[in-house]
Order: sequence, then structure tokens, then C-alpha cells
Amino acid sequence: MVASAELTHGKGPRPNRRPHRLLQGRVQPGIKERAERGAAARGVSITRYLELLIEADELADAAGNGDMELRLRTA
Repeated sequence: MVASAELTHGKGPRPNRRPHRLLQGRVQPGIKERAERGAAARGVSITRYLELLIEADELADAAGNGDMELRLRTA
């Protein structure tokens, strides 16, 4: 047990970091396990792993610029 109330986990400022936004969604258990394995293989958190995947998505950039129509398929 912590004897002092001085610790405020997650409440302090994060120096040298850009503002962040919450991004969350529900996925099938197998997809989450695969993401965990991919992140672990790279030595990063799932958050950073997701950032890496999004940063590498050239189609998302093209669609955002109006250069390409983005079509999503749903099951």
C-alpha cells in the first residue's frame, strides 16, 4: 500500500509529447492476440504498433487528399 497520496499515476504532464487523442475499438480476440504478437515482436506497445501501421498506410493519405476514393468492405 502507498503511504502517501503524492502519486497521481497518469495525471501529470507529459513533457516533449504532442497532444494525443483517444482511439479505441472492439476487435475479435484473434485480432487482438495478433496485434499483441506484432507489437511484442517489434518491442513496442500496442499503441505504438497501431501508430506504425497507420503511418505506413499510403492509401489513407491518398484518400485524405481526395486523390483516391476509399472503399471499405464490411462483412
